[in-house]
Amino acid sequence: MAAFTGALAGNNPLFFFNNNQINSGASTNQNLAVWAQLSLTGAGKNTVYFDFTNSGGAYAPFNTGGGGVLNGDVGAYTSTGSGPLAGTNQATDYVLSGGAICLNAAKAPVPCNDPTATQTVNNNLGANQASYAIDVPELNAWLQSWLSGGNTGYTDLHIDLRFGCDPATASNSCIARDGNNGFEQMFIGTSVPTNNVPEPGSLALLGLGIFGLALTSRRKLSAKH
Repeated sequence: MAAFTGALAGNNPLFFFNNNQINSGASTNQNLAVWAQLSLTGAGKNTVYFDFTNSGGAYAPFNTGGGGVLNGDVGAYTSTGSGPLAGTNQATDYVLSGGAICLNAAKAPVPCNDPTATQTVNNNLGANQASYAIDVPELNAWLQSWLSGGNTGYTDLHIDLRFGCDPATASNSCIARDGNNGFEQMFIGTSVPTNNVPEPGSLALLGLGIFGLALTSRRKLSAKH
């Protein structure tokens, strides 16, 4: 915790991961399943969990029935600390990422077959670009409290990050979930604490190895509140 917050230099962490699926064949080949859980521990302390999860929803973007809520209330969710529900594409904790995201003229996400779709954004950008940035407001508040002398006794931060098809997936249904190209990676950057949309901080993209948390793999990674 001391090394991690020291590297953040008073800023909030931003977690980035890239999408490096194959870019040929069926459009679902570009999709990637992602689940993550960050935990904070200390001797004699109850573990605090933060999850990146689809919350048992359909394996689909939030605007087509997935588990996410646009501008939703993060306080409405509480982690149980358990691992992910692999489930099926009808109900899973794995978040669908990658491939094409379509927008209408108002820049609101819509299904790509929606007649109002006017723009297509491809997030399958390869190994050298991070497509996604995850901000965790409750974690930011927790860390700021820790720096101010609250949440005493916590000493370690852990990340369990999983990409691809979970072996526990029911009926071996891994359509649009399998890691088919490898070398997905996670990075940590920073944003300045603010109540507005965060701007990138001075740390830019830092490999987790810098913090002693090497979580990159040539295939699936085994990194949610």
